[in-house]
Amino acid sequence: MMFEKAWRFLKASRQTELGEYHPDFPSSYGPVVASHGTPQLGAHKINEMGIDGRNKNYFYTENNIQAPENPWLKGGYWETGGGGNVEGNRAGFGIREGFFQPNDMKDLTHDGRAGAVSRPIPRQFITPLPTHPFIPIQQFKENKQKYVDDLVANDAFLTEYYGNPPKEDSEEYPRYQENLNNQRQMYAEMIDKLPLMSFYDEEKNEWGWR
Repeated sequence: MMFEKAWRFLKASRQTELGEYHPDFPSSYGPVVASHGTPQLGAHKINEMGIDGRNKNYFYTENNIQAPENPWLKGGYWETGGGGNVEGNRAGFGIREGFFQPNDMKDLTHDGRAGAVSRPIPRQFITPLPTHPFIPIQQFKENKQKYVDDLVANDAFLTEYYGNPPKEDSEEYPRYQENLNNQRQMYAEMIDKLPLMSFYDEEKNEWGWR
């Protein structure tokens, strides 16, 4: 059933690779050999467009990269940035062997399990990992307040800068409340605009959407 649905979608969208939709489907780019964890809010755009090259793209090589206990897909190691995790879960994508160049696998860290590339990872080389699915857009929108609360609670800026929330009678409290409200508005807008992703346009010196 899943194979048939993917095949119908491929024919309708004129795609040529079944392997873009499941790690076990055939692909001319070879097997999945690495994983890439991403915040839930960015997963839908990655599933459409691939992973851009604005920042370093970290990947993780392990014996069983699809295992639910895979620590790299749960966050940590640099990629946690922002507050894009909800319910403690990150979305995961597998990266196929055909993407990598020989030098990509040199100078791996964490006992040879982690590396990075400074270039985009085109969509044809990645596939969603069913063990780390992304939350449907409609689910985000129908439960927006719940997810905004969850995102704010996991926001890296708020937790790293303030640690525990300041007391209401402290000097820092008004600033904390302002930042808290700003983050709430930001996440609400991000959910409203899904599957678009926010990005910082260095030329215009402002945030935009793509």
